[in-house]
Amino acid sequence: ENPISLNEICHSMAKVVIDERIDIVLGAAIGGILIAGGVGRHLDKKHIFSERINGKMELRRGFSINEGDKVLIVEDIITTGGSVFELIKLVERFKGEVTYIVNLVDRSPKGINFHYSSTTLLNLPSKSWELNDCPLCKKNVPITERGRTGKKVEMK
Repeated sequence: ENPISLNEICHSMAKVVIDERIDIVLGAAIGGILIAGGVGRHLDKKHIFSERINGKMELRRGFSINEGDKVLIVEDIITTGGSVFELIKLVERFKGEVTYIVNLVDRSPKGINFHYSSTTLLNLPSKSWELNDCPLCKKNVPITERGRTGKKVEMK
């Protein structure tokens, strides 16, 4: 929402890899679109995004990764790292090379090893519970999935 803050965040992410050889900045729709664009602008590099189609990360809209392209993966918020692992597989499928991974916030309890060089700007570990142990579930408080559909999840 705030273009000045977005620009500062993207600039901070770009500074992490300023000395790396990068051809493409890649983010995942939807959260990574603005970040990929902003980081790409600061690095003066092509920036693209992937979309999940039928459960699989794909490049669409004419986007491509060529064999040997050096790819910087950017992400807004990491909790399990699932989207980043999918982006890694996407880059590898096109025979590109993951150069680095930079994410804004890591909410995982202990950090995630992506098996590539990576940096997180802010670590905010979150706590999670099994369904039967969740304090809100025990009180029948409806849970809203943030960042996705916003729909209520029915508890059984």
